Amino acid sequence: MIEIKIVRGYVSAAVAAEILGVSRQRIHQLLQAQRFPGAILVDHGDKPPMWAIPRKSIANLNDLRKQKTFKWPQTKPKSTCTAQPQTERPT
Repeated sequence: MIEIKIVRGYVSAAVAAEILGVSRQRIHQLLQAQRFPGAILVDHGDKPPMWAIPRKSIANLNDLRKQKTFKWPQTKPKSTCTAQPQTERPT
């Protein structure tokens, strides 16, 4: 049996998405870019791991969003292409 401990002050990525009014995918992009200080990845044994995001991090980001000068942090796209450009054609 797996024991799941619920920690107050942390929410899942789905709940964070609802709070911020963005998609769950955007929350995962921000998690990969380490935009939520204190977020942890919780292992549930045979179930997929789940992010636990501190409510304070979400509140801080939400407060910044309310400012007129705020822009969402940009995440860098990961390139999966490893091919190098050819400079000369083989003869």
